[in-house]
Amino acid sequence: MPFLILAAIAAVFLILYRGYEFYTQSQSQNGLAVTAKAKLLRKESHVSTRVGADGAMTSDEVCNLVFALDEGGELTFSVSRKVYGNIPENEWGALTYQGPRFIGFEFKAGENG
Repeated sequence: MPFLILAAIAAVFLILYRGYEFYTQSQSQNGLAVTAKAKLLRKESHVSTRVGADGAMTSDEVCNLVFALDEGGELTFSVSRKVYGNIPENEWGALTYQGPRFIGFEFKAGENG
């Protein structure tokens, strides 16, 4: 009987812990948007190709933008091909993001930090 009580207590703590993890993760993703002065350091594009069982070939492209924050540190965001193509490297501007989600980058061509 004591084993069942200990197992029930452990199960309750595990459920509470998972709930806490879910809550903190959702708060960081659904928190307020942040706007910071940043510079687009580089663009990274990775293409992966697969061949299916039917012999059909499919390709996936991941486009990343790597920003240096004016306050220090770097942030990397996965973005669409359109966004990737519209922002030139080495531009300073206002980076807006919400947790791991890229919202936008406003810059004026030719203006430096």
